[in-house]
Amino acid sequence: MLKPYKAIFNKNEMLVEKTALNKNKVIQDTKTTNKNQYVMNIVATDVLDCLTRAKDLFFKQFNYHAKSIEIVKMPMSKVLQSARELRSFRTSFHSMSA
Repeated sequence: MLKPYKAIFNKNEMLVEKTALNKNKVIQDTKTTNKNQYVMNIVATDVLDCLTRAKDLFFKQFNYHAKSIEIVKMPMSKVLQSARELRSFRTSFHSMSA
């Protein structure tokens, strides 16, 4: 049975400043940012299937791998609400263009 999931990419992206204290390259400063955050809604059988689909789709779209991926299961009420909003948007857009 298929279930809706939300995949959030690069929400906890780590930025590393390359300042070394010695030969062993001890990293001095790390910062976490979400400025490159990207959200994708995916329908999959389980979490592992969703993760593999999300990784493949992100790579196909941007040609690089995401630095962080977060998978969230969406409740069915949110999915139905989004479908209703999309349907009302299409209806209003179609009536405006006619």
